This record gives sequence, structure tokens and C-alpha cells, in this order.
Amino acid sequence: ARDVDEAVAILMDHNIDFEGGPPVHYLMADKDKKSVLVEFYRGELRVIENEQPWHLATNFLLSSVEDPQDGNCWRYNTIDARLIKEQGMLDSVSAMELLRDVSQDITQWSVVYQMAQGEVSVAMGRDYAHVHDFKISDYLNPK
Repeated sequence: ARDVDEAVAILMDHNIDFEGGPPVHYLMADKDKKSVLVEFYRGELRVIENEQPWHLATNFLLSSVEDPQDGNCWRYNTIDARLIKEQGMLDSVSAMELLRDVSQDITQWSVVYQMAQGEVSVAMGRDYAHVHDFKISDYLNPK
């Protein structure tokens, strides 16, 4: 997909059944600063657009609550409060440190997307000492 709208259209064109599996959601963003959290909740595809210049997701479905700030997920609330305080202006190192601070024993990966720079930083298995950095353009235009 070239952008968020195309990606959402692709999902809507398919019959995706996650019945019996874990709750699933996808955080998608594009270079035009549009982002959405797509969730499958109670058999329905729900699209939650960003209200700020940033978006976030943790391991709970926003669709399952009226207000995510009601204490439903301390991890979500901690990240959200920090992003509001900083107006979303965290560099990738600070953002990854925030993800480290809210990680759990079962955290499998943490990802920071810097869309304006075309960068992605990934920490696997809570190994925050070895963050893998990728530049998206390196994969779009291989040498």
C-alpha cells in the first residue's frame, strides 16, 4: 500500500477471522503523518485515527474501552502522558527508553517509528542494549 488509506482498504477487502486467537491490532502510518490503529473487536474491523501528530499502541484493544485513560492499561497511560508532555517530540533513543520502562517480562519486541525520517528502531526480547535501526529508504531503493 502507498498510504494508510490504501492499507485500510486492503484490510476491508478481506475476510479476516481472528476468532479464538489473541486480540489483534495494527498500527499503520504513512509519510503524510496520517496514522490509524486498526483493531478487530467483537467481529468488527475498527479504525481509530490519530488525534495528535503521534499514535501509540500497547497490548490492549482501545476499542474495548470508553476512555483509554481510565486506568485500563498503565503502560498505555504512561506512554500517552509522556508523549503529551513532550508534544510527541521524542527522539528514537528516548522513545525506546520509554518503551523499555513500560516493558513486561513477556514483551517480545518494542518498535519506534520515526516516519518523518523514514527510520524504524526495533528491540527484540527486551534487549534494549542492542537496538536494530533500519532506514526505510534502504529497502525501498536497494543498491
